[in-house]
Amino acid sequence: MSTTRWLPVVCVLLITLCPFATSFEEGAPFSTCLTRYPKHETSQQTSTAPYDITFSPSSYNPNDLIKGILIFSYSQNNMRIKGIQMAAFRAGRNSEEVLGQFTDFPINKIKAFTCFGSYKNNMITHNNDGKIFHLELTWKAPADNVGDIVFKTTIVEDYEVFWVDIPSKLFAANSTAPVIASQYPIVSPSPLVHNIDFSNCGNSKGCFLYPSSCSGDDCVVAVTFDYNTTTDSYSVELTSNSDQNYVALGFSDDRLMGQEETISCISASAGLNIQHGYNPAYFNDRKLTMFVTGVEIKDADGRLQCRFILPKTSKVYLIKQQAAAFEYSNKTFDHSNNWYLQVAWGSVMQGSDVMAKHKVMPPVSFDKINLKDKSIFRGSSYGYLVKAHGALMMIAWMFITGVITVISRHYREWLPRTRWFGTKVWFQVHRALAILVVVLTALGLVVVFAEYGAEIRESSIPHSVIGLIVTGLVGIQLIAGMLRPGPEDKLRVYFNWGHRVMGQLTHLLAAVTMFLAFGMETTLEEMKTFGFIVLSIWLVGQVVWHIIFEFLSFRGKPLNATDDKGDTDKDKKNKASKLLSYLLIVYVVFLAALCIAGLAAFLIY
Repeated sequence: MSTTRWLPVVCVLLITLCPFATSFEEGAPFSTCLTRYPKHETSQQTSTAPYDITFSPSSYNPNDLIKGILIFSYSQNNMRIKGIQMAAFRAGRNSEEVLGQFTDFPINKIKAFTCFGSYKNNMITHNNDGKIFHLELTWKAPADNVGDIVFKTTIVEDYEVFWVDIPSKLFAANSTAPVIASQYPIVSPSPLVHNIDFSNCGNSKGCFLYPSSCSGDDCVVAVTFDYNTTTDSYSVELTSNSDQNYVALGFSDDRLMGQEETISCISASAGLNIQHGYNPAYFNDRKLTMFVTGVEIKDADGRLQCRFILPKTSKVYLIKQQAAAFEYSNKTFDHSNNWYLQVAWGSVMQGSDVMAKHKVMPPVSFDKINLKDKSIFRGSSYGYLVKAHGALMMIAWMFITGVITVISRHYREWLPRTRWFGTKVWFQVHRALAILVVVLTALGLVVVFAEYGAEIRESSIPHSVIGLIVTGLVGIQLIAGMLRPGPEDKLRVYFNWGHRVMGQLTHLLAAVTMFLAFGMETTLEEMKTFGFIVLSIWLVGQVVWHIIFEFLSFRGKPLNATDDKGDTDKDKKNKASKLLSYLLIVYVVFLAALCIAGLAAFLIY
C-alpha cells in the first residue's frame, strides 16, 4: 500500500489519541464579530485582566483619529499578548453595530477585518501566535456622534489563559450634543408568562415534535408555528426540556447543516436573550436580531421556552471582506417557502451568552414544512442512510450472528436425517447466514459512507474504527471459510479452532461497537439509555443461552457429534432433534425481540 493510502489511518489514530480543540493561530474568524470568545476547551478567566488599555486623547469628536490606543500588561509577571480581538461598540449596549475603523496597527502581529457597521476594518485580531508585550493602535471615530463608546477586547495570554471583552471606555467630547440613534438595536426579550400550549397542535397551529413518540410537554424539543394573516407574520414557539442554556431553530433547504438561518433562545448567567444567526457551514455566525420581534423567554423547571414573531422575510448580511470599502450583500429567507426545520440545543461558554457547539445530533424534519400548515410533523436526528446503517448492522450482529454461533456450536446433530444439497442442515444454514452477515455488513458500511463521505468524523471515534475492524475480520472469516483445509488435512483442526475463536472475537467486538454507537457524545441521552438497556439485556441473554446449551451438552445430550464434513450419525434420535428445534425457536424469538427493541431505540429518534 502506498504512503498516501496510509495517511487516513494515521490521521484516525492521531485524532483518537490526541484531544480535539479549536484554535486559530492566525486570528479570530469573521464569524466571531458579535461573540469574541475563544473556544479553547477552557473557560475564560474571572479575575481582573492584568492589562491596561488607554486612549490618547481620552475622548473623541466625530471623524477624530485616536492615535494613542495603547495595550500593555501591568502584571509583575510581565504577561504577554499571544492573541487578541478588539472592536468598538456603543456604551449603552443597545446596538449590535461595530463602530469606527482601525487605520494603523503593527502588521507583523495584527490584521483587521470587517464586521457589520459603517466602515471597513472595524475589528482587529492577531495574525500569528507570537507573544508581544504591548500594542499601539490608531482608530478613526465614526462620522456621527454615537455617545460614549466602549472598546471590548479579548486577550489570550496562552491557550488556556484568556480574558473576554475587557471593557475600556472612550468618552464623547461633547456630552450635550445629540446622539444619533442606532439603526440596529438589540432586541430585548420579555418574560414569557403563558407556557407553550400543545393541545392545539394539528388544529389551530402546526407543530414539529421530537422524538416521534412524544406529544408536546414530554418532547425533548418542540416547535409550534402559527400564521397571522393580518400582519403576514409567523408566531413561533420553541422549547427544550434538556435543561440546556440554548435551544435554536434552523431553516434549511436540505437536511444537512450549512446555509441555514437560525433563531436561538438563550438562558445563561449573562441573562436571557435571543440571537439571529446564519450557518455558513458547520458553525454559526451571529447576525443582527432586528428582524425578530415580540420575544418572550422563560427558563424554569428544567424547560427552556421562548416565543417570537418572524416576518414574512428576513435577511442575513454577508460581508465582502475583500472589498475596498464596507460592502455587503443580503441573503433573504422567505418564511412563506417550504423549509426543513432543524432544532439544536446545548450550553454556552462560561460567563457569556456565546453558544458552544451542540453535542447532540440535531433532529431535522422528515419533509419540508410550510409554516402555514397546521399539521403535526416529525423528524429524526439521523438521515435515512444512517438509519439504514444502524438497522443493517443490528440485524446482522444482534440477530443473525447469534443464530450462526449457536447453530455451528450446538446444532450439528439437528435434523440428522435431512440433507440440503448433500450436506447437513446446520452447515448450510451456517454458511448461508454467514454470507448474509457479510453482505449486510458491507451494505451498512456503504450507506454510512454514502451519507457522510469517506472522511471518518471525529465524533464517531472509536465506534467507527472498531466497526471497520469488525468489517475486516468478518471478511477474513468468509475468505478463510472458502479456503478451509480438507477433512483429512492436518491443518484442519487448527483451522477449526482459529475459525471459532475469530468468530467469537468478531461477535464480541461487534457488541462493543454497538455499545459505542449508542454511547457517542452526539447521541441523545434518552436514546443512549434505551439502547444501553436493550444491549445489556441482549448481552446477558446471550451468556445465559450459551450456559443453557452447554449444560444440556454436559448432561449428555448429543449436541456436538459430527465428523469433519459436517455430517452426523444418521441414527440420532428424533427426540433430541425436536428438543433442539424447540430451543432454537425460543432462542430465535428472543434474538428477534431484542433486535426489534434495539431498532426501536435507534429508529424512533
